[in-house]
Amino acid sequence: MRSRWWLGWLLATGSCTSQHAEPDASPLADSTIDSPIDASPSCLEATSHSDLAFIEDRIFRVGCTFQACHDGVGTTGTLDLRASMSHAALVDVDAGTDALASPPGSYKLVVPNQPRQSYLLFTLRHYSGPEMVPPAGEPDPDVGYMPQDTTGLLPPLCVEKREAIVRWIEAGAPPRSL
Repeated sequence: MRSRWWLGWLLATGSCTSQHAEPDASPLADSTIDSPIDASPSCLEATSHSDLAFIEDRIFRVGCTFQACHDGVGTTGTLDLRASMSHAALVDVDAGTDALASPPGSYKLVVPNQPRQSYLLFTLRHYSGPEMVPPAGEPDPDVGYMPQDTTGLLPPLCVEKREAIVRWIEAGAPPRSL
């Protein structure tokens, strides 16, 4: 029964089985992080999307807002990633967590048409620090990479979902369509 609960929790968080990382290892140093091994249906579904509605409903809602981290009312996260709120919270907004990585104000969370300048993709481990423009160091240790995992068991967001976010940014990061 307990293993069924644990599996349900992992699936609800939006985690995908196409990634893995050792609890103390840097996921950026793990060359298998983006190797498709056994991608979940939710990750495979992301390959055909680049719209904010999908990102809010299928990525942010299940992996970012459900535990009061980025739900606009919780106490653990200040970024509101709820449906119809995330665009204003992300696009052209200074990344408040880059103080240790680079001079404050050097990054925006999402820069339309510029994924390598979008700090969100660094925190999601899509780009390493040297791949960012300008290059980034480590994220603020009080915040870290996303999704946060205090257990050390949760893999990074699958590459298919991160690529859906990249496609949305490359398309100019348009707001949610009604």
